[in-house]
Amino acid sequence: MDKVEARLQIERIIYRYAEAIDTGDLDSLASLFERGAIRIQGQQASIIGGEAVKNLIARFTSFYDQVGDKVEWRQGGVKPFTRHITSNLYFEKLEDDEAVTQS
Repeated sequence: MDKVEARLQIERIIYRYAEAIDTGDLDSLASLFERGAIRIQGQQASIIGGEAVKNLIARFTSFYDQVGDKVEWRQGGVKPFTRHITSNLYFEKLEDDEAVTQS
């Protein structure tokens, strides 16, 4: 795969990440990180793998049911009151086996 196609695929993943969070679909979110990780600025360790990312988001995100009551995340029917807008996507690194981005 050339770098242009790789960049397009990475952009799609980032947009799908925002959609998955905003709709409360943490299973789809986890699938995006099957072979990936999240690095949190100021932290030494990365969150590696889909289940770890899903657990992180479920733990630190407030979710609401259909009537607006705050609830624990569970599969289906709950979502956060968020709307991610992704802009200014910047690729710090784009190599054959690694990519680092910021937005």
